[in-house]
Amino acid sequence: MTTSKIILHLDSELSWRGGEQQLLYLLNGLRKAGIISSLACPPDSALCARAQQEGLTLFPVPIKGEWDLTAALQVRRLIKNLKADILHCHSSHAHAIGWLATWGMKNCRLVVTRRVDFHMGKNPLSKIKYNNKVDRIIAVSDGVKKVLVEDGLDPARIAVVHDGTETGNFACRDKATNLYQALVLNPEQPVIGNVAALAPHKHQQNLLEAAKIVLQDFPQAQFLIVGEGKLDQELKQLARKLGIMKNVVFAGFREDVPQILTILDIFAVSSYLEGLGSSTLEAMVAGLPIVATNTGGIPEIVQNGVNGLLVPTRNAPALAKAISGLLEKPELRKKMGQASLDIVQNFSTDKMIQGNIAVYSNLADRVSD
Repeated sequence: MTTSKIILHLDSELSWRGGEQQLLYLLNGLRKAGIISSLACPPDSALCARAQQEGLTLFPVPIKGEWDLTAALQVRRLIKNLKADILHCHSSHAHAIGWLATWGMKNCRLVVTRRVDFHMGKNPLSKIKYNNKVDRIIAVSDGVKKVLVEDGLDPARIAVVHDGTETGNFACRDKATNLYQALVLNPEQPVIGNVAALAPHKHQQNLLEAAKIVLQDFPQAQFLIVGEGKLDQELKQLARKLGIMKNVVFAGFREDVPQILTILDIFAVSSYLEGLGSSTLEAMVAGLPIVATNTGGIPEIVQNGVNGLLVPTRNAPALAKAISGLLEKPELRKKMGQASLDIVQNFSTDKMIQGNIAVYSNLADRVSD
């Protein structure tokens, strides 16, 4: 399915996270499909730098806050100059700015991607953002859609388009053995990894508490936490308090995640809220067994007992039991890793791109201004 519509994408994030990777996949896919699209984002963002490297059509727009009127006016001018049929917003602040930018416009549809399974805010502005002015909401999982419907949104306005991952980027089969030394890890001992922003809902505190329990039976186990965020120091302090710092490596933000995944034995997800989990998809392409919390869109990619184990959220003993269970059974880890490779084929970037194109194509044209 293709579309002749002209699309302007808007993202407000400065850091590089799963949503920005998905947007970059989408922009490249639309270009390959011959669909005219461009990107507006902050000039000092990681996405801006990568979009420039990819040679994508880019418009730097400084964004100072959620309801930045100056940014909204700049986006509005872009819509008019480009004759954009659709403004597709990919982050929360972008959503608010896009809502302002398209106010009163009759010839531009507003599409918003919702990546998180948080409930909508109770304040009036949050409710306004999701009123009927938004023509279509793209939820990255059925779990995200469920929360939106519970919050009172019309299911007919919500399309589910799962995130995707590129097998070629993450299908590293040979271990990147040089990383053991670089990350101060023992190649003879198991490594349990987590790749996520150090943010409250990712709940790495739960993983650290689980690690303390695991280490009682597997004292040589190693836990690798990859990511950056505001909880960095708090998590390190917790590891020290738990007395497990010598078994935990905080790697910070890394560009070499595909290589890092090759040295893991188990991929662990500790979130208490999770839209879907781009990093989990990447771990599946690397052929890893997954231990994850049963929340949001995670059960849509991790099948309990097939390619991983699902545990309740905020339950360190349950998380620890699942990790220890897989450490005890290398053959089960191998079997689940193979299942991950099979299941992840249903979550390709091509399917994600075609899903977005279908949303664009199914939006009726508005009347001209």
